[in-house]
Amino acid sequence: MDELAAADAIIKLVRANLPPGNFRGDTGEAVMYGTYTRAFRRFVRIRDLAQDGAGEEALILARSLLSMVARTIWVDLPSEKTERLARFNQWKKRELEDELKEMRGLEAVGAPIDFDFGDHEAQLLELDGLAEMPNDFDLLRSLRLTPYYERIYRPASSHLHYGLHLALDELIAAAKAGEDLPLEQASTDLAAEALSVSILTYAMFLDAAQGTVKHGITPQVAKVLVESPAFPDFPTPASFGTT
Repeated sequence: MDELAAADAIIKLVRANLPPGNFRGDTGEAVMYGTYTRAFRRFVRIRDLAQDGAGEEALILARSLLSMVARTIWVDLPSEKTERLARFNQWKKRELEDELKEMRGLEAVGAPIDFDFGDHEAQLLELDGLAEMPNDFDLLRSLRLTPYYERIYRPASSHLHYGLHLALDELIAAAKAGEDLPLEQASTDLAAEALSVSILTYAMFLDAAQGTVKHGITPQVAKVLVESPAFPDFPTPASFGTT
């Protein structure tokens, strides 16, 4: 799989060029630095799933990777200090609201939790009146990343939420062929597609992170894509956006 070779080359570049460890910056930069590590871990897991032919699982993580890096880029992108802080606070508000809903749900079913509701509610009160963070579609569109939404976010939805057709199509095909429904089956084509779009997503993130993280590998990553048979049309409108 050509995509595996490209992913491995990018992973090797990241591991060999760790960014400076003496972070000094504002809240937006902190989010970018934190995501730099987590996005790498997620990309490696997608690569491993693709190698195993786990296409559906790889695509679900590809959507997660896209959402993670797009929100981070949105927070870190503005150069004006006031706007940077406003976007960080919008992101923080969303995170606090989601965490409160999660914990209240766990509390409602009697799950053991150790959570300070009062502290979270006080933090939210301080952010009262702040505009809501854009939903993922509007956020991606504002970053000029709509092609990523159409190629990754939307197609992954049926796998993430397990669309009805996924439950029936394989069953019907097996019945027509007079075969037993296999408990285990690789989806190599979907795995290759999931890894392909994840490579583009991760490369886009590395490009956007360069200004803050200063990893210095964007040219080498672009060279990997240009020279890979898996990306004959690179660069494309769905490659690097955001700026």
